Amino acid sequence: NVFSVQVVPEAHATDCVQCDHWIRSIRAFVGRQAKGHGGSAKDLSRPRSPLKGRAGAECGGDPKALSKVLGELIRFVTVSDNSDPFTREGLPHASRQLILRQRGVLDLVDRKS
Repeated sequence: NVFSVQVVPEAHATDCVQCDHWIRSIRAFVGRQAKGHGGSAKDLSRPRSPLKGRAGAECGGDPKALSKVLGELIRFVTVSDNSDPFTREGLPHASRQLILRQRGVLDLVDRKS
């Protein structure tokens, strides 16, 4: 096997870190739902984000918090002036969509219980 280490643009590294934060949030929600636990007010506490000014929500078992994370993901992978994730239309941000696919976000969201 062969691998290489490369320097990547800071924006790409930042995108990867943000995706990891969202993945942890989604996993927390999926895990709590699989165990049959609902959410509570304290589940909404935000973990410290590694990114200044771009904190993602911790889902816990709260569907509203999950909706916020999914909205952030929609805005992250599309190019549009419309900030509403439910009405947003725009071009895909291909490199960001590739990051999500490589990190397994689609499999995590589409997982059957």
